[in-house]
Amino acid sequence: MRTTGIKYPLTESPTSFFAVNHTTIEQVKDNLTILLLTNKGERIMFSDYGCNISRQLFEPSTIAIDKIEENIRDAVEKWMSSISIKDIKITFNDEYAIIVKINFMLNINKYSQEFYDFELTVENK
Repeated sequence: MRTTGIKYPLTESPTSFFAVNHTTIEQVKDNLTILLLTNKGERIMFSDYGCNISRQLFEPSTIAIDKIEENIRDAVEKWMSSISIKDIKITFNDEYAIIVKINFMLNINKYSQEFYDFELTVENK
C-alpha cells in the first residue's frame, strides 16, 4: 500500500521505523495538527511556522477566539495552501483547554467539492 507520510504522533510500526499514513486526508489532518500545536519560533529556520494557540489559553475567551481563528486562517493560507477552510469553531471546554473544529476542503482536485471535519483539543499541560 502506498504511503503519504509519517503519522503523528510518532509511533513505531512493525513494518517500518515509524507508523505511516496511507491516505491524503490522513496526512493533511496530521499536518494540520502539527501546524496548530506549534508555537511561532519553535521551528528552526521557519520562525513564523505555527499558530500560537497555547499562548492564548489564559486570555479572555472573547479576545482569544478571534485571535486563534485569525492565526489559524493565516497559518493555513501560508503553510497549507492545499486546503481551503470553510468554517472554524473555537470553544473553551474549561479554564485550560481549547477545542478547535475546522471544516475544510482539499484543493488538489478541481472536480472534488468534498468537505472534511477536523477536531483538536489543545490543553495547557
